[in-house]
Amino acid sequence: IYQQRHPDRAHPSRQCIQRLYERFLETGCVAEKSRSGRRKSETDQNHTVNILASCLVNKKLSVRERSREAGQTRSSVHKILKVNKIKKFKNKFVQKLYPGDTERRVEFCAWAMGEINRDPSFLRRIIFSDESTFIRHGQVSRHWTYSWLRENAREIVEARDQRFEKLNVWCAIWDDTILGPYFIEGNMTGESYLNLLQNQLWPDLEPLLAANADMDPIFMQDGCPAHNAGIVQPWLFQHFGNNIIGTHAPIRWPPRSPDLTIMDSFLWGYLKNIVYPAMTLQELRESIIRNVRSIDQGTLQEVLRNWSRRVELCFAVNGNHFEQL
Repeated sequence: IYQQRHPDRAHPSRQCIQRLYERFLETGCVAEKSRSGRRKSETDQNHTVNILASCLVNKKLSVRERSREAGQTRSSVHKILKVNKIKKFKNKFVQKLYPGDTERRVEFCAWAMGEINRDPSFLRRIIFSDESTFIRHGQVSRHWTYSWLRENAREIVEARDQRFEKLNVWCAIWDDTILGPYFIEGNMTGESYLNLLQNQLWPDLEPLLAANADMDPIFMQDGCPAHNAGIVQPWLFQHFGNNIIGTHAPIRWPPRSPDLTIMDSFLWGYLKNIVYPAMTLQELRESIIRNVRSIDQGTLQEVLRNWSRRVELCFAVNGNHFEQL
């Protein structure tokens, strides 16, 4: 009868029909009878309490370590955590602050907010500058190492090296213009930084200063030791006067404040998300140059507006904290 009514379905065997029939005569229902025996112990109340208690005692344990410690399977621990709506959350890494940093941050933000309210063009005056290191660890993406050929060329790629390769890159953002990228050979020192300012930055910056003579720009740099070198300071004062933001400058920059410069809060993170993978240092260099030049003026204007809001938020948070202290 089942075959006649449902010819397009796979029909159950005669034994299956027999078992359903006998079950119906015995219980009045074709559903399976509840099975006797010991209840599942992996997710019972006692084990659940133990797993939840372990989350309170040590929230950093992985599921593998937690299951090993509790003597349960990972799938059971997963189930207990899921049923009790316990999820994993990624830590957010922030800059550690030291005594006195909060006061410097409040002082800088108060100055910046006052300038923004006094001068509508203030944001366009700041030349934000910074350097960053782009590392190629010698790791090669296996996905991009295939070659489509008629015969095996037996190509070898050097993928491991005890000495990692890196590029030190310096950039500056002034209003809707990016100056750079400029590449520094070796580590940043006072000599190499002065050479960069004199021979790479100034030839590009001088025409812009002449074209915006009424702008009165402010040169910003952070607390890198090379920025405060004795041979660098005279050059900065000669070209920018007292319009310098720095840890030992007329306008005091708060140390350990990457959130208050658009170089750290925008540029370097943006670039490092898109310039990899790079097979060689030359490819990495070309990728950095190409992606820096692809940033449009509208994006930079939005970044500046966000910086203004970031300063206000930083002042509100750190100002309240300072008052409480």
